[in-house]
Amino acid sequence: MDNDFNMFDDSTVGSLKISEDVIATIARVSALEIDGVADVSLSSTGVKGFLSKSANLKAVKVDMDGDAVGVEINLIVEFGSRIPDIAAAVQRSVKSSIETITGLSTYRVDIVVAGIGAPAVPGDGAEASDDQA
Repeated sequence: MDNDFNMFDDSTVGSLKISEDVIATIARVSALEIDGVADVSLSSTGVKGFLSKSANLKAVKVDMDGDAVGVEINLIVEFGSRIPDIAAAVQRSVKSSIETITGLSTYRVDIVVAGIGAPAVPGDGAEASDDQA
């Protein structure tokens, strides 16, 4: 859904429409830039979870009220991360990105921790071997 708002002066002809999908994309990209965020996703994974979810659920929900925006973001956080710190960092980043890119004010950024990402598997080839001397 598109929303009309006027952020221009009287000399401007026309209006600006920013889609809720654009706001959701800005929020998603901004959240993924934060260390400890594994993904922005719905909580259910796999076929059973996919089939049980309603088609209208989104990983980022946007609520527009005139020239103000509220968002709700479903995060998958990395195992071992401190959730309150990640949530606060995501809130700050998303608010700043939305306001900077769109000129809209952000009245809330709600975080839903929808899951925990699996820890990294030891021996995945990333470590150096000490056996080669």
